[in-house]
Amino acid sequence: MTGMAQLCQACGLGNQKWNCALCGAWVGPYRGTQARLCGDCKFERSADCAVCGGWTGGRGIPAVLCRECASGPSNEGCIRCGKWAP
Repeated sequence: MTGMAQLCQACGLGNQKWNCALCGAWVGPYRGTQARLCGDCKFERSADCAVCGGWTGGRGIPAVLCRECASGPSNEGCIRCGKWAP
Protein backbone atom coordinates (compact mmCIF):
# COMPACT_ATOMS: atom_id res chain seq x y z
CA MET A 1 0.00 0.00 0.00
CA THR A 2 1.42 3.36 -1.01
CA GLY A 3 0.74 6.93 0.00
CA MET A 4 1.10 10.35 -1.49
CA ALA A 5 3.99 12.53 -0.33
CA GLN A 6 3.17 15.94 1.11
CA LEU A 7 4.84 19.29 1.76
CA CYS A 8 4.64 21.29 4.97
CA GLN A 9 3.18 24.81 4.94
CA ALA A 10 6.64 26.43 4.70
CA CYS A 11 7.82 24.32 1.73
CA GLY A 12 4.48 24.69 -0.04
CA LEU A 13 4.15 28.44 0.48
CA GLY A 14 2.98 30.34 -2.61
CA ASN A 15 4.40 29.01 -5.86
CA GLN A 16 6.92 26.79 -4.04
CA LYS A 17 4.29 24.05 -4.10
CA TRP A 18 4.97 23.74 -7.84
CA ASN A 19 8.69 22.99 -7.35
CA CYS A 20 9.89 19.41 -7.83
CA ALA A 21 10.28 17.72 -4.44
CA LEU A 22 13.53 16.04 -5.58
CA CYS A 23 15.49 18.56 -7.66
CA GLY A 24 13.66 21.83 -6.93
CA ALA A 25 12.96 22.66 -10.59
CA TRP A 26 9.75 24.56 -11.27
CA VAL A 27 7.00 22.24 -12.47
CA GLY A 28 3.95 24.48 -12.77
CA PRO A 29 0.34 23.65 -12.03
CA TYR A 30 -1.17 20.55 -13.62
CA ARG A 31 2.15 19.41 -15.10
CA GLY A 32 3.74 17.54 -12.23
CA THR A 33 3.52 13.92 -11.17
CA GLN A 34 2.44 13.21 -7.60
CA ALA A 35 5.37 12.05 -5.46
CA ARG A 36 4.74 8.74 -3.70
CA LEU A 37 5.67 6.95 -0.51
CA CYS A 38 6.13 3.19 -0.19
CA GLY A 39 4.14 1.26 2.40
CA ASP A 40 6.94 1.43 4.99
CA CYS A 41 7.49 5.18 4.70
CA LYS A 42 3.76 5.83 4.57
CA PHE A 43 3.24 4.31 7.99
CA GLU A 44 6.47 5.57 9.56
CA ARG A 45 6.69 9.13 8.22
CA SER A 46 3.58 10.00 6.24
CA ALA A 47 3.13 13.27 8.16
CA ASP A 48 6.67 14.46 7.36
CA CYS A 49 7.36 16.97 4.58
CA ALA A 50 8.95 15.37 1.50
CA VAL A 51 11.41 18.27 1.16
CA CYS A 52 12.50 19.31 4.68
CA GLY A 53 11.14 16.50 6.89
CA GLY A 54 9.05 18.95 8.92
CA TRP A 55 5.58 18.22 10.23
CA THR A 56 2.72 18.55 7.73
CA GLY A 57 0.01 18.36 10.36
CA GLY A 58 -1.98 15.94 8.23
CA ARG A 59 -3.04 18.83 6.00
CA GLY A 60 0.02 18.95 3.83
CA ILE A 61 0.23 20.09 0.23
CA PRO A 62 0.78 17.35 -2.38
CA ALA A 63 4.45 17.01 -3.38
CA VAL A 64 5.09 16.87 -7.13
CA LEU A 65 7.94 15.68 -9.33
CA CYS A 66 9.16 17.32 -12.54
CA ARG A 67 9.18 15.43 -15.82
CA GLU A 68 12.86 14.47 -15.51
CA CYS A 69 12.59 13.18 -11.92
CA ALA A 70 9.32 11.36 -12.66
CA SER A 71 10.63 9.50 -15.71
CA GLY A 72 11.98 5.99 -15.40
CA PRO A 73 12.22 4.20 -12.07
CA SER A 74 11.73 7.41 -10.05
CA ASN A 75 8.12 7.54 -11.15
CA GLU A 76 7.34 4.31 -9.32
CA GLY A 77 9.77 4.81 -6.46
CA CYS A 78 9.29 6.16 -2.96
CA ILE A 79 10.52 9.73 -2.67
CA ARG A 80 12.15 8.95 0.69
CA CYS A 81 13.84 5.55 0.30
CA GLY A 82 13.53 4.68 -3.41
CA LYS A 83 11.66 1.42 -2.87
CA TRP A 84 8.95 0.45 -5.34
CA ALA A 85 5.76 2.45 -4.69
CA PRO A 86 3.38 2.13 -7.67
